[in-house]
Amino acid sequence: GRLTRLGRGRWVDSGVLGRLRSRSLARARDAVRPVPSAAYATLLLDRQGVPAVGEPAPLRGVDGVAQVIAQFEGTFLPAAQWESTLLPTRVPGYRPSLLDELIASGEVVWVGAPAEGAAGADAASTPGRIAFFPTDSPLAPQPFAGQDALGEEVSSMPGCADEDELTVAGAVRLVLARQGALPFARIVEGVRRAVGEERAGERAVAEALAALAWAGEATSDVLAFPRAGGL
Repeated sequence: GRLTRLGRGRWVDSGVLGRLRSRSLARARDAVRPVPSAAYATLLLDRQGVPAVGEPAPLRGVDGVAQVIAQFEGTFLPAAQWESTLLPTRVPGYRPSLLDELIASGEVVWVGAPAEGAAGADAASTPGRIAFFPTDSPLAPQPFAGQDALGEEVSSMPGCADEDELTVAGAVRLVLARQGALPFARIVEGVRRAVGEERAGERAVAEALAALAWAGEATSDVLAFPRAGGL
């Protein structure tokens, strides 16, 4: 049968419509029929950029690492897993310096997260996980838009409610909110001005920074910290 135009509408016998639907469904089902597990595995490896044995790798060098980062952006894994498994299997000849180059140039940013199952004090002291983002990705975390240190946005942060009662971590937040990215020595100086030299030893400031990093609130342009598993 076929559709026949009658006036402004189209009409078809219900039996013909039923046959058309049945044939359409049969064709659709045939198009999505199951395939052997080997074909499915090949598809997955191809989409992940993992070459088959004996085939040349499609990804190489810094550009290859950048493509893998873009594909896996926002995926939190232990730092060691990134560099022992995920990147080397997709980028033959992978070297840590390739990832270092992307981070140092500002093309990629890393973000920390607590280890799975870690909470409270353990989350701050236990080596966590990291994810990478291309800096120009809409999913990439944005730098904290700090107002004046006593502004509402900053003062609402944990440990920052009252400058007379600042915690070391709160002082680190305020210093970074005021001045943006800084060398560690400059952060220590700013924290000491806020809470006093007796409370702001280098070790205390480093521990506060580590806790903020594993909470996803601080990062850097080097990977030494997550590679070492923290302090």
